[in-house]
Amino acid sequence: MNIGPCVPPALTTQPQNASISCGGTATFTVATSGTASTFTWQFRPTASGVWTDVPALAPYSGQNTATLTITNAPITLNGYQYRAIFTNPCGGPDASNAATLTVNPLSISITPTTANYCTGSGTPVLITVPNSSNTLQFTNTASATIPDGVLAGLTKTFTVTGVTGTVTGARLILNVTHPYVSDVIVALKAPNGNVLNLDYGVSGTFVANTANLVNTTFTSAAGAPLMSSAPAPYTGSFRPDARLVPINPGIPTGPTGFAANVNTFAQLFSTPNGTWTLAMYDYGTPDVGTFNNATLELTFGAAPATGVFSPLTDLFTDAAGTIPDTGTAVSHVYAAPAATTTYTGVVSTATCAAGSSTTTITVNTVAGGTPTVANAGGCTNGNTSFTVTGLTGGPNFTYVWEVSTDGGTSYTTVTNGGGVSGATTATLTIANPTASMAGNLYRVKVTGAGCAGTTTLTSNAATLTTVSAPVVVTSVAPTTSVMPGTTTTLTAAVSGTNGTVTYQWFRNGVAVPGATSNMLVVGVDGLGTYTVRVSDANGCSAVSSTPLEISISAAASNNFFIYPSPNNGVFQVRYYNATATATSTDAAMINVFDAKGTRVYTQRYALTGPYTQMNVNMGTHGGGVYTVELSDSRGDRLKTGSVIVY
Repeated sequence: MNIGPCVPPALTTQPQNASISCGGTATFTVATSGTASTFTWQFRPTASGVWTDVPALAPYSGQNTATLTITNAPITLNGYQYRAIFTNPCGGPDASNAATLTVNPLSISITPTTANYCTGSGTPVLITVPNSSNTLQFTNTASATIPDGVLAGLTKTFTVTGVTGTVTGARLILNVTHPYVSDVIVALKAPNGNVLNLDYGVSGTFVANTANLVNTTFTSAAGAPLMSSAPAPYTGSFRPDARLVPINPGIPTGPTGFAANVNTFAQLFSTPNGTWTLAMYDYGTPDVGTFNNATLELTFGAAPATGVFSPLTDLFTDAAGTIPDTGTAVSHVYAAPAATTTYTGVVSTATCAAGSSTTTITVNTVAGGTPTVANAGGCTNGNTSFTVTGLTGGPNFTYVWEVSTDGGTSYTTVTNGGGVSGATTATLTIANPTASMAGNLYRVKVTGAGCAGTTTLTSNAATLTTVSAPVVVTSVAPTTSVMPGTTTTLTAAVSGTNGTVTYQWFRNGVAVPGATSNMLVVGVDGLGTYTVRVSDANGCSAVSSTPLEISISAAASNNFFIYPSPNNGVFQVRYYNATATATSTDAAMINVFDAKGTRVYTQRYALTGPYTQMNVNMGTHGGGVYTVELSDSRGDRLKTGSVIVY
């Protein structure tokens, strides 16, 4: 007889929350150290309820073991909490943490949600009820320091149990406190021995100033971005870097013994139950980090669901469309409707309430008629389009445009991009066709969507012609700045065309009335930004690429202008006002005094620009030297000057 010490029990594994679909299976597991323990599982309906021992009745089993199993869980168990009471001869009893069971309503998502079917020549559309799925989470919360500059690194494990059926998805949620996470390499090893690289120095960028990983989630979901696409601390869902070959030989894809050998999550799923290992190392110094916690989440399928479909019209249980559906629960049906129909699938079980979903099958007919495409031409700076006409059938067609650059000897499929759009529609558009594209041949293949390949029709080949667009260059002389009484001339020089050219000048994007020649004279009333559009006899046009800016001369901004002088009594006054605009309420007053000091003229003017033209007409006052006074709207004098009237 060997008599050993009796060691009090200590809990080493806490039960984890579980989320399943109605009718699924959930498990809760604990583990203890010390002398062999006994277990009693308890439940409570809510977080504030009274704990009660789990009965030895369905749906429960294993209520007195380390693992409690709930089979065919009803929706009424949603939100229930479970814990294990453990004890041994020399210690206890004690209780584990509470774990919550989430039971999601029975759901159905018929696939496809929409489809096309071709009357008389198409294959019936397969409508399926997908597998239901469960999700289990396994968490490691044992905080630890990540060794600095040590390739052996740090490992954390997850003991996975209760996964049944095929694993369909995974997530690894990681929290690390680290001043420079770009020198941390993270890998995940599955029970099947495969290792996937999750992070390789933030997607191989080794970018500086990247502190901390906060709920950083590596997911198997399609379409997730790389972690380098987001700023630190990289909170969000990202696809694994999945690096197999190190960028630098001194920076392997995982710690010692954890070099990556696969590049997808799916390659980890063949043996889900067992020990999963999260391994990481810090290849650079001196920057010590801490592993805080991580959660491994696995989603897996249960038995295929079945449903009842309606209406039964044109539904079959075989792909040949010969065995009509009679309304029994099946996992899939085949639809061959005579008219567009929306089908509903309903799933229900003795345990769970019904869930439903719909799919619409749009009826199409084979492509017919004579698809015709007309020749098209365009300017090298414009858009050219080819459109197919002459089709019958449908209403839905698929289009594949093709191009030949060798006179029709061979054709290649046109793809969108580089100025090409509509490559799978009835109209193909080419933006800015180059001169080298002239003579290309374009044709389209048209198929009734959902119809057999023999119904594809090919159009004639249409020719692309291109016309070079005119090139316009503008200049200004003698100056780009003007003052009252002076002008400057804008000139447009055109090349690349042999035909008649027309012009239209624009000031601040608005056409200037009457400005339709190659030259435009601009004075102080025309301050602004100028461009010109030229059009030729081929229908091509171009706009000057470099705008001309006409501004106020610096020498004019503080001057008072009265001109012409001498004059016959008709002259104009201008003075710079930086705030005046077409919608402002600024105003000025002009007073004119004769040689005796008598005011002989007064007029108020609304200021609509920086150098508003204020016209004065003194034709009845006789000749002489007059004093002109400019006042603001309050009557305060701004400037005075003299003018000679003859």
